[in-house]
Amino acid sequence: MPLTLAAGIEVGGLDYATFGLYFLALFAIGFGASRTRSQDAQDYFLAGRSLPWYVIGASYIAANISTEHFIGLIGAGYIYGICVATGEWSTVIAFSFLIWVFIPFLYSAHVFTAPQFMEKRFNEGMRAMFALVTVIANVVAFLAPVLYGGGLVVEEVFGLNAVLGVPLTQSGAVAAGATPWGLYLAIGIIGFTAGVWSIWGGLRSIAWMDLLTIIVMVIGGLSVTYFGLQKLGDGSVVEGARLAVERNAAHSGAWQDGVERVRAAILPGHDSYDRLSVLQPLTHETNPWTHWVLSFFYIGLWYTVINQFLIQKIFGAKDMFHARMGMTFASYLKLLLPFIVVVPGMIYFALSPATMQADPTPQFAAQLASDAAKASGDAKPTEAQLVAALEEAPGRFAQLSEKDQAAWRLRAIRPQADKTYVRMLEDLVPFGLRGFLLAALFGAIQSTVSAVLTSTSTVITVDGVQRYVAPNLTDRQMVAVGRWTTAVVLIVSILMGLYISTLKASLFVYIQELFTYFAPPFSAVFLLGTLWRRINGVGALTTAIVGLAFGLAMKVWLNTAAPAPDTWQADLHAFLGPYANQGAVNWLFCMALCAGVSLLTPPPRPEQVTDELTFNWRKMDFGGGLGAHWYSSVTLWWGMSLVLMLGFVLVFSVML
Repeated sequence: MPLTLAAGIEVGGLDYATFGLYFLALFAIGFGASRTRSQDAQDYFLAGRSLPWYVIGASYIAANISTEHFIGLIGAGYIYGICVATGEWSTVIAFSFLIWVFIPFLYSAHVFTAPQFMEKRFNEGMRAMFALVTVIANVVAFLAPVLYGGGLVVEEVFGLNAVLGVPLTQSGAVAAGATPWGLYLAIGIIGFTAGVWSIWGGLRSIAWMDLLTIIVMVIGGLSVTYFGLQKLGDGSVVEGARLAVERNAAHSGAWQDGVERVRAAILPGHDSYDRLSVLQPLTHETNPWTHWVLSFFYIGLWYTVINQFLIQKIFGAKDMFHARMGMTFASYLKLLLPFIVVVPGMIYFALSPATMQADPTPQFAAQLASDAAKASGDAKPTEAQLVAALEEAPGRFAQLSEKDQAAWRLRAIRPQADKTYVRMLEDLVPFGLRGFLLAALFGAIQSTVSAVLTSTSTVITVDGVQRYVAPNLTDRQMVAVGRWTTAVVLIVSILMGLYISTLKASLFVYIQELFTYFAPPFSAVFLLGTLWRRINGVGALTTAIVGLAFGLAMKVWLNTAAPAPDTWQADLHAFLGPYANQGAVNWLFCMALCAGVSLLTPPPRPEQVTDELTFNWRKMDFGGGLGAHWYSSVTLWWGMSLVLMLGFVLVFSVML
């Protein structure tokens, strides 16, 4: 008999069984992979360099997919349409550079961590700086939002706020002024359960567990898309797909009304908005066309090439073939991903556009009022006034400008849009499969948290403790330090996740804002430092420090300045509004700064610009590890993935 979990969703006995079986299987795989519990540092941190290509590709993507996808990206797909898929499809371009250029290069550098490379190529200060920023970014941009998003789902599913007696409104939301203890408990549970394997087994157990996780995620995610199309087409998936396209075009009815009510905030300065195009104008709030053109340079290099929690999988490969083929396999998973975590949001928009038609209510304004008052020094000067206007006279909302009205509607819509995945489970998925799909979500959370915890402890242990505190650590001591640092980082991340729960922001937007802040300085330094031997440590370190300060200055100016209309300041404000444009501008600034400072200071020492640390195109092993047979050819499978990506872009830019 189905059971409703407090204020959560209905689940049946079969759901509990499938959910439990998944975790039993995960436990068995993790235990089997780590049964020797090796005290060797290379085995603990790099899986003994023994991972095959299918484990590398699966583990890379499993670590990449988490609540920012199932919660944030599905919610973003509901609001913005297919354009948010660009972050996934454009990654194939970044993977191409990784496969053909950076994997041979990283192998020749013989490093344990990305910060180690920074010291070899630049100087000790650059290693320390990059290690510090890596740890901070891992906590605030990866771990904390994943724990918060996972906590949201656990609380929603099991109704923990109701179980703990937290005062709720009729809609099930936490009453104004009440503390969401259920959400806090859920964040703690997610952190504890996901952290266990990181502390116990290291990279080997995590990577093999991720193989099962990615299988469950793909099957579970595609089934949500299938059930959504089936529901939309009244039993016909083909008719459902036709209606999904027609309604997301938003040319009539509630769908057109919903898009029009937020268009001025999503796409300022335009009279219409195309939800079915991946190529958007320059002023698009989240995905301007510059994201396609420049995202590899200002985010992709940092995220895919020098991001420790992802490249650690590559460092753990058996050899260069397995590393390259693993990333080729990851490219196909990335191409599939939007059909799992973007299209469902668009399907739900076609089924239920009502959320997009919401106006900020007096109750919503009251929730925001205290936040605006506390943050009045950081908030836009108009924000507190708008809150006051809504509180004092909701009718005055109509007197605001079109853009301000749309912006406030978006703020009301985003928290509800982030619940799209859970609503689809409730509305579309039959009993028996709900447990499987919840397992897919929790598997995504577990894999990301485990991967980021392991990589963070690696950086702290190797680039912090061993480098500056105790350089003569034995392998056994390094593993012990790694486990203790994992526990500490986990606790800090849980506390940060609790803080994120107090913010009234889209999970997707929060994460992307941080990516475009942390990435540009290091992407610029790494690219220039590997391509041009004249770049030195002074230029690199100066760029890292000044670039982060410049990015922060842009955000402060955008959130405090109110330039007069029809001025160049207003045009600049509008251009820099999308965080993608902020990232591109900061990256270009950092490229120029790094080159300029390096040219004005002494050149690097000969040992800092060897063929192992900078590109020597004549000596690079571009042809190594490409496969012994045509059916195992990295070149063949990579080329097919590129054709598929271009096909998707063509379909969602020209044909629909």
